[in-house]
Amino acid sequence: HATAVARNLREHGIDAGQSVGISLPRSAEMVVGIVATLLAGGSFVPLDPSWPQARRESVTHDASLSFVLTPDNCALTEDALFDLDATRELFTPPSTDSVAYVIFTSGSTGRPKGAMIRHGAIVERLLWQRDQILFFGRDDASLFKAPLAFDISINEIFLPLVCGGRVVVAAPGDHRDPAKLVALINREGVDTLHFVPSMLQAFLQDEDVASCTS
Repeated sequence: HATAVARNLREHGIDAGQSVGISLPRSAEMVVGIVATLLAGGSFVPLDPSWPQARRESVTHDASLSFVLTPDNCALTEDALFDLDATRELFTPPSTDSVAYVIFTSGSTGRPKGAMIRHGAIVERLLWQRDQILFFGRDDASLFKAPLAFDISINEIFLPLVCGGRVVVAAPGDHRDPAKLVALINREGVDTLHFVPSMLQAFLQDEDVASCTS
């Protein structure tokens, strides 16, 4: 499906050097939209639907967004099949110095500022985690629960994708509910997830957390 979305992006002029806003709730469609943007050759920019309009307009302007993916133009369809030949025909491996994504600061000290992350930098980090820190493999599953504008989400999404593992997507809002996270971890066999210290403390206090044995 990502290839079909990427072709649509190409038809809208997205290519190397073009930025695409990701204005989707956390979902399979969001993951597809991110991958599609990279397949098309562009860079992606989180544009959270829950942000105030002024912040969305500021990021849209500063990032010079060429296109914005929304639930209306990134809907999954049953007939979207994986076509490896079409993907190879579409995709050109980017240079290590080209921009993969742009994360904007919270703006708490003034106007939000965009941090541009190179393909080379994120690839080195992912391979380091895969091969030397987490030893992540095809039988592993990562929990995607962070807001896309929080940089750790990149690890949650892409670590499984660079080694054939699974991305398990927490529903919007569920990242704040330890009980729902426990149930999702057990149901899907999640074995890798990231917490900020305050949320980890709340998670460990849930009475069912001992059932997480993956």
